[in-house]
Amino acid sequence: MGTLSDLQIAQPLTLKSGLTLPNRLVKAAMAENLAGAQNLPDERMQAVYKQWSEGGWGLIITVFGTPRAMTREEIQTVISQFARAARVMMWGKDGANQQEEKSDRTKAREAFFLEFARVVREEFRGVPLMVTGGFSSRDGMEKAVADDDCDLVGLARPAVLNPAVPNNIVFNPEVKDQDATLYRKNIEIPWILKQLGMAPVGAGLNTLQKLAYL
Repeated sequence: MGTLSDLQIAQPLTLKSGLTLPNRLVKAAMAENLAGAQNLPDERMQAVYKQWSEGGWGLIITVFGTPRAMTREEIQTVISQFARAARVMMWGKDGANQQEEKSDRTKAREAFFLEFARVVREEFRGVPLMVTGGFSSRDGMEKAVADDDCDLVGLARPAVLNPAVPNNIVFNPEVKDQDATLYRKNIEIPWILKQLGMAPVGAGLNTLQKLAYL
């Protein structure tokens, strides 16, 4: 595979807005539920994002700022910006259990999301495409970008358990390809939430419990 600096996932990407991302790994959006009063970021959220900011990510997706109503002109501007520089994102459960890092099930899941990505790619040529879900290894992420199936690789749960996964694993020259795998630990959703039909709440709890690792 050559040196890690030659990897496609290590190459910069310039968006139509002019912003250049240093590499193709993205800390995907998650429901952290860590906002303080008035849904604004507080010290806890800042501490979490500080770790991600030092982890070697090409892009960290989040929302900060003081909420306010948009003007009619601002709404029209945002609509036109989306029309000019739309980004198509595909979401799914990302990472893999340690026991299934190289299993057929993991490979099938990765291929499942990439198959959708190929269809989207054909319909929206020239639009930066990010796929989140199914990635479990450096090799898998590199192949997806090198084969032009997507431009960006989104990671969520692996980013929680290892906020510096780009630096520590993916772009770490001391980690061999066969060892450059992502770890994900599933936390069981409480049975009462399932019975009450509140699985999304359980999913949010899952994220919160993982954030406790940071």
